[in-house]
Amino acid sequence: MHTFSTLPVELVYRIMDHQNEETLFCSMQNICRRLNQILSTYGRYRKLTTLNLNSNKIGAKGAQHIADALRTNTTLTTLDLDYNGIGAKGAKHIAHALRTNTTLATLNLRRNEIGDEGAQHIVNALRTST
Repeated sequence: MHTFSTLPVELVYRIMDHQNEETLFCSMQNICRRLNQILSTYGRYRKLTTLNLNSNKIGAKGAQHIADALRTNTTLTTLDLDYNGIGAKGAKHIAHALRTNTTLATLNLRRNEIGDEGAQHIVNALRTST
């Protein structure tokens, strides 16, 4: 009997072949060290530079998952979160991730009701972000 930790990499790749970009980015990262290693060598993930999550209503909780993924992601350069209702709390999660992410160059936070507080979190993160 196989557990996830003993599945051959090729089989894990086959599972990943049937996932969309959002799942690869948001749900398959940071599960465990082995999956992160496999994901980092998976061709589709390594080529993922743009992710459009526009109008998914992810809210602050979804923004937290995206932020968790952004912390370790080294391929994504463009992220569209337009109209997701992340609010100030979601903006804070994203801001924390921006402090360590070095590849994201374009971030769309339009129509997210982040307000002055959320905008300040983003501004503070961008002051130190590379």
